[in-house]
Amino acid sequence: MTSGIAIERIKQRLQKQDTNTNSNFLDEEFEDALNKGLNDWLRRQHHGFNQFKEGDEQSEQRVDDLQILLTYKKMSVNNKELYAETVKIPENYRYYKRLTPIVTKDNCEKVNIKSYFVEESNVDDYLKDWTFQPSFDFEETFHTMLSNKFRIYHNNDFKVEEAILTYYRNPVKISCLKKDYDVLWEWKDDVAEQIIEEATKILAADTENINAFEIANKRVEENN
Repeated sequence: MTSGIAIERIKQRLQKQDTNTNSNFLDEEFEDALNKGLNDWLRRQHHGFNQFKEGDEQSEQRVDDLQILLTYKKMSVNNKELYAETVKIPENYRYYKRLTPIVTKDNCEKVNIKSYFVEESNVDDYLKDWTFQPSFDFEETFHTMLSNKFRIYHNNDFKVEEAILTYYRNPVKISCLKKDYDVLWEWKDDVAEQIIEEATKILAADTENINAFEIANKRVEENN
């Protein structure tokens, strides 16, 4: 899919459903609608606000649709009294997936352990409860997130060397500049069609094109 094709399809959908709609949208308006539509679709798929209430990895389709955004980055840390604090999350960070601490204790160096994402308000309770306490022997700990940084708790049982953050990156912004009309989107065709329907909904609502809005909305719900 390209922006040039997407724009033509949006125009067709709007004009076919209402012959009185003669709005001449600017390229900037198409671009804004497509990117807002993309963000709306992405948030709904990730959090499960779709027809089947499925989150990002609750079906093969969600995995197929979103895997293109899944990536990882090694993060350096600064060890403090009870926890190690990572550097700030990457600039292209969109949604969290998991955090894997790499830790050392005595002669056991750079061991990957499991870490659970927990509520900051419950940290004191977790540190006191032996079933949740950071443990090198059991190869597990927990972490929180504050000010775009992660805190990985070690409770003086081990040293955190670094951490691997797996996350969903921001999608590439869709450009509707004429020079970019023929640039291929990063999305596969069936997802691209969903983005187009989302953009059609937005522009139809802006022009009070009720027929086009309802049809686009129906297509979005049926194909989620």
